[in-house]
Amino acid sequence: MLVHVASCVACRRRLAGEERDQLAPWTDPEADAAIRRLLRELESETGLDGKMAAIQRERREAAERVRERLACPDRWGAAATEPRYASIEVAWQLLEAARDEEPLLALRLVDLAWDVAGLLVARDPEALLHRQLLVEVRCERAYRLLDMEDLAAAAAELRRAAGQLAPDLGYGRALYCRALATLRREQRRWAACSWRSTTCASSGACLAEPSQSRSGGRAGARSRGCES
Repeated sequence: MLVHVASCVACRRRLAGEERDQLAPWTDPEADAAIRRLLRELESETGLDGKMAAIQRERREAAERVRERLACPDRWGAAATEPRYASIEVAWQLLEAARDEEPLLALRLVDLAWDVAGLLVARDPEALLHRQLLVEVRCERAYRLLDMEDLAAAAAELRRAAGQLAPDLGYGRALYCRALATLRREQRRWAACSWRSTTCASSGACLAEPSQSRSGGRAGARSRGCES
């Protein structure tokens, strides 16, 4: 498994070199040092170090393109037609930026990431990372819809994501399951709120409900409470 992790670009694509050094160390310092040394040796032997350097360069270029695009909201639609934006790193940067925005603006960024994902899949329909990106964007859109308290739309989005799952999309399935769990938690919360509101109305007395905070998977947490 260690050999696979060290040599698989798909598994390591999201990991920058400095991120590897931030991994939680083993309790045995000698074992931890040996594992990290073996990883570096395997990366060198398999040529992954060169590939990771290229990915880092692509990531920096993608960040610059996304900053450029964010500065001109009136031209966001152009990213779907310009070849230089057709990069999986650009799509990931857009999804990351969406998590720091208000829901409506975040949805626009997620939609832009979807357009980029469509370009990538059209170029290479069989690429695992491209097909996985479609699932990831659907899940991110579901989180943003949950931020807007639109549970029905979020559920519909996850149904679409489920239709794009495949046996080889293990990471995509994990993202989907996490988003689905968040949706189910929100559905239970709103069902409980509805029951409390009905009880409150029938008894003529309101039940105090403390505000709650939810973190929608990778979405930002914000305070929420039952509305009566």
